[in-house]
Parts: sequence; C-alpha cells; structure tokens
Amino acid sequence: MSKSGFPHLVLNGSPAEQGRQYGVALREPIREVWDFYATRMFYPLGLTDAHIYRFAAGVREALLSFNPILADEIEGMAAGARVDSWKVYALNARSELMNYPRSECTTVFFPETGILAQTWDWIEPLEEWAVLVTRHDADGRKSITFGEPGMVGKVGMNSSGLGMCLNFLFAPIKEIGVPLHCVAREPLHCTDFTAAKAVLQRSGIGKAGHLLLASSSGEYLSVEYAGDSRLELDAQQRAFVHTNHFIGGSALDDAVDVPGSRERFERARTMVDDASSLTLETAKRMLLDKTQGDHSINCDYHQDPALGDLRVGTIASIVMDLGSQTMHVKRGNSVDDNFASITL
Repeated sequence: MSKSGFPHLVLNGSPAEQGRQYGVALREPIREVWDFYATRMFYPLGLTDAHIYRFAAGVREALLSFNPILADEIEGMAAGARVDSWKVYALNARSELMNYPRSECTTVFFPETGILAQTWDWIEPLEEWAVLVTRHDADGRKSITFGEPGMVGKVGMNSSGLGMCLNFLFAPIKEIGVPLHCVAREPLHCTDFTAAKAVLQRSGIGKAGHLLLASSSGEYLSVEYAGDSRLELDAQQRAFVHTNHFIGGSALDDAVDVPGSRERFERARTMVDDASSLTLETAKRMLLDKTQGDHSINCDYHQDPALGDLRVGTIASIVMDLGSQTMHVKRGNSVDDNFASITL
C-alpha cells in the first residue's frame, strides 16, 4: 500500500510476465471488479455473457493489430488471476460496452511547466479497488499508471517525460476498435513525443472519448473520438482544459454531454485565467475545487439515478510533473491537500 492509500505494484520482465505478476497480486480485486461490472452494469443494460464474449473477441483482434504486447499483458493478467481472458478484455473495454453518459473527469495541461493533471470521477466502490502500477521494462524504460484492476491503462506517465490523461465522451459506437483505456497506455511505450503522437494518429475509431498526450517540453496532442471519427483539437490559451463534452467544433448531432461537464469546463478555464502562474500547486488547487456542488471538479459522492442510484464522485486526483517524472496522487474527494508523491 502506497502513501496515497492505493495499492502500488512494481512489475518487471516481459509484458506477459508483468501481466502474470499483476494477475497474481490482484487476483481477488480483478474477480471482484468483473463481478461488479457484470452484475451492476453490463447485465442491467441487457448485455449477456455471449454478447460480451463476442465483443471481447473483437477487442482482442483489434489489439493484436494495434500492438500485440498489450494482448500479451492481458493474457498474462488473466492467467495470473485465474479468470477467463475474455473477461479481462471486456474490463479493458468496459467504457465501450457501457457507452452512455455518466459522471466523469476534468483534465488540464500547463505547457510552460509540463504539469498534466486530472480527476477521476466514477462509482464509489472503485475507490477501494483502484491501483497504482510501476512497470520496469526490459529496455530500461519505466512508467507508472493509475487505474482499475485488470486494465492496462488509464492515467499515466513514463521516464521519457510523456504523460497521458483521458476523458469519456458519449457518441454512438458502431464497430469494435482498440478501447480507449488501451490506447491511453500505448504512448507510454514511446521515448519521444513524435513517436507517441504517431500512436494516437493510428489508434483508429470504435470508441468515444478524449485522450490528451503531453510532454515535459510542453508539446501536447488532444484527440476527440466520436464513435466513427477522430479529431485533433486546436491549442488553447495558457493551458489546455477538457471535461466530458465535445469541444472540437464538429457537428455531432447524436452526441450527448455528461451532466455538469460544461460547468466544470468553465470553472477550470476561469481558474486558469485567474492564476498568476501555472504550477504544480495551481493544478492541485484546481483539482480540489468544490464550488459547483454536484458538478464540482472535486465532487462529493452522491446518488446518480442513471446508474441505479449508485454513488458517484471524485475517486482520485492525479497531478503529474512530467519534468521531474513525479506523480502526485490524492485519494478521495476531501479538500485536504494530502497528495502522495511517487517518482520514477
């Protein structure tokens, strides 16, 4: 258990070996998270095991084309956890399987200081299951990710000064592609921004969401996925901000905003404009803001009727100093500035 209050795994070896180590260490959490999503999310939406199995098979094929080492890691996780591999593929594609508006995240990047940050808002039980993972790859590269048991990626950074954040968006998905969580992990295998950017540019469609790739030198790439299309966004003044609605300017008649997304976006932009400097402390202050009630950047747990009255809110806040290769993590949605620091 790290000082952040989240479990922290350190993995070594090949992708398959790292996956096996992960699966052994988190055997019970992986099984519990699968049972939670299956019984509380997938089945109530009318998804059967047969449907999920077919979808997972499509995800596996997409990953084998995109980068087989992600499939190797997932297969290793499944073997280590002693669960069917299709369930772990499905966990990595849970957003694409569910695909409906829900409470979500606020992301920000300060190019001048290389500070990349976001909240993760989701269902309260996931606070108990979330995990930090440091990977030491055979080529000497290191990375750290924060996410859910059984998933290969979400929020993360590597020892080359690259970082990834994501926001979920809602738009119809008509075909199976590489899941957003998996795409978010792949740039962390790169050693420079140009190569990482190329990863996102070949990431395909079949998902709805936003990915933000950033570097310690201030370069960044923002991509919105809208089911059957993808769009690279223009830069914003001083800092880049994204929440859970499409801001790329394209006409998305069938897109739906996540409730509270525009309020969080405007509040974050105001805090950027009002800040005298954009530093690590500025980012922490933004992520802890509670001025908008249930639509705050830092949101207390509250019942969500769209999710069967499950409680949703801010599970964690993550601030990455890409220059110093340090991740600052805070568990829960209190206003205390009790971030724990982990340096690669």
